Amino acid sequence: MKKNENIWIINHYAGNIPENDEPTSVGGRHFMFAEQLRKRGFNPVVFCSNAKHNACGYFHEFKGLSMTEYVKSIDVSFVYVKSRDYTGNGLNRILNMFGFYRNIIKVGEKCAQEQGVPSIIYASSAHPLSLIAGIKLARRFNVKCICEIRDLWPESIVAYGLASANNPIIKLLYKIEKRIYEKADSIIFTMEGGVEYLHEKKWTQLEGGKIDTDKIYHINNGVDLAKYDENLIKFSYASKILEDKNIFKMVYTGSIRRANNIDKVIDAAQLLKDTNVHFLIFGEGSERSMLSERCKKESIHNVYFMGPVEKKYIPSIHSKADVNFFILEDSDLFRFGLSLNKSFEYLASGRPMIIFGKANYSMIDRYRCGIHVNSSSIEDFVSAIVEIKNLSKHEYHDMCVNARKAAEKYDYNVLTDKLIRVIEDTK
Repeated sequence: MKKNENIWIINHYAGNIPENDEPTSVGGRHFMFAEQLRKRGFNPVVFCSNAKHNACGYFHEFKGLSMTEYVKSIDVSFVYVKSRDYTGNGLNRILNMFGFYRNIIKVGEKCAQEQGVPSIIYASSAHPLSLIAGIKLARRFNVKCICEIRDLWPESIVAYGLASANNPIIKLLYKIEKRIYEKADSIIFTMEGGVEYLHEKKWTQLEGGKIDTDKIYHINNGVDLAKYDENLIKFSYASKILEDKNIFKMVYTGSIRRANNIDKVIDAAQLLKDTNVHFLIFGEGSERSMLSERCKKESIHNVYFMGPVEKKYIPSIHSKADVNFFILEDSDLFRFGLSLNKSFEYLASGRPMIIFGKANYSMIDRYRCGIHVNSSSIEDFVSAIVEIKNLSKHEYHDMCVNARKAAEKYDYNVLTDKLIRVIEDTK
């Protein structure tokens, strides 16, 4: 692939540009891909919505259908496409999606007239309309389209019990999903079991379908190790509890909502309250006050709700943990694998990790960098904590080394090389 070629990246939710180049969970993947592609001499352009995700308000307000912001720090342009704002998952969000789809077609045509057509289009879901827009624009410009699947629609709707697989609307969405996979020139799944999903649906050529598995790739989420290490040096999080060498620190960073299952942490803490194991919960959410009150009522004193922290302090916090952990939702979707952003930050810290919950394609098992508790038993979770706590210094050190080595495989430098190979194969 020639340098300076235009690569259009479409991600509805990529508009949250990090301050001081600090990647955020929303849009961070494609900010970092765009940055790395530009360093390699390509000309990426990111198309995103001007409406903030699940929050009233806009990143930019403007007349017309779009506004371009040049991000000087990474030498990349972000094109904000007009969409209505919304909160929640109701009608306004649906209208937001359709508005983005309708407008990006017009915006794309205008950008092509003014700046030239793209060499390839890389369209990323969270919803299928972004993929449909990417395919439509690619056909209009006679170029190829890579479709990236970060969320299985409508499978996730069914898995979370929001609708039956026999619902007529869901059946229609499955047909649309299948059509997208057939029309895409290449497909990237962020979850490792994407091909398994297609086989389950009997959509591949092996089962008599139309989808060629040779055009399917896997590129996980990841971490920018250079920035992670820079923040680790620059921003130290001061905390007496984190510095206490006499306690075994189990650290969680993230939201505290029902889906995060922090109530199970308290269940585990109850069983470990006569030991030196302490749970440090960093973050905020709707469940925090209720869980904090539960700890008081049940006299559980080894759980600390540390409150929200700026993302720049996350490397310092993780690196001071004895174990970093998170708890999965009970979801059939995880049989196709995990691609949670925090897991790669945990690995980068060079500390063992515990994942509690059922899932396939475990990176922990593969890299021997912690314990994946592949069950729903609190006792199994507690046993995993005790097992790591009782490791010899040599065994614990090996887990730490393995975690950091695993993170190096998910550095965005490495992931961008994979993306470029997909682009080259597709063209």
